[in-house]
Amino acid sequence: MRTYVAPALAALLCLHAPLALGAEGDERVASATFVNHQVSARRIAVNQPLRLEFTTMPRQVEGVDIAAALVNGIELTAGANWRILGKPIVKEQEKTKTVTAAVTLLPRVTGDLELPRPPMSWLTGEPKPSFGIVTVSQSIAVGGETRPLPPEFDGVGGFSWGSKQAEVVEASGSPATVQGDRTLVRPVAGLTLIFRSEALAEATVLAPGLALDQARASFLERWGIPLTEDASGLTWILGWTKITATPGPDGTLVTITREDLAARQAAAQVKGRVFQLLDGPTK
Repeated sequence: MRTYVAPALAALLCLHAPLALGAEGDERVASATFVNHQVSARRIAVNQPLRLEFTTMPRQVEGVDIAAALVNGIELTAGANWRILGKPIVKEQEKTKTVTAAVTLLPRVTGDLELPRPPMSWLTGEPKPSFGIVTVSQSIAVGGETRPLPPEFDGVGGFSWGSKQAEVVEASGSPATVQGDRTLVRPVAGLTLIFRSEALAEATVLAPGLALDQARASFLERWGIPLTEDASGLTWILGWTKITATPGPDGTLVTITREDLAARQAAAQVKGRVFQLLDGPTK
């Protein structure tokens, strides 16, 4: 005697069925909260995006913007190690109602990193399944090979990111110039070190007479394929370090920003200008 199982019921049964482990980067795991997940790679360089895909049970909480929930959840729970690129791709299957999501991530640090575990607020209990570990090597991908991290990952002009302004002024013998909420130090012609809250957080290099088209190949050799490229210039992301190269009438301008230090200053400004006003005077 044959037993008939309706397609919808069969799909739900699959949510609890054990699934075999596949090749590296293609693990399939089953639990009460998701059908499977797939990771594009388990070992990457600092500038290599990673794609995480997973499927969960049908939505149990109405009104939740799943894509926005993923962005906010990843930023809050794993923002120190991962940045999310673009908007997650989310689809609720027409027949089974299961939720499939794909997220593109870029590492901010090196080492063995746990993949983000954002609360799944569209499910009751907001489960946080584990997607495993990814190893981020101390290297960048350039073409078909890997190369050591460029100095800009850790600092610029011979100074580490976060270096104290007074120490750099003394070591370089260059005066400091205050411009608004930042201080500029120019240790050599063409290089400007920018300090925020007295910590080295940004730098610019102006190369007069050098067209961006002329410099492009050399930039790719040093920093790999840019994350974005358009008429306004090129942008690379190496961990917490953001590098932009833009064309100008007098040459090429390269701007290097240490984003964690910039974010720290922004948080301090929000605390001082907003939260302290809301909290009132301290006793």
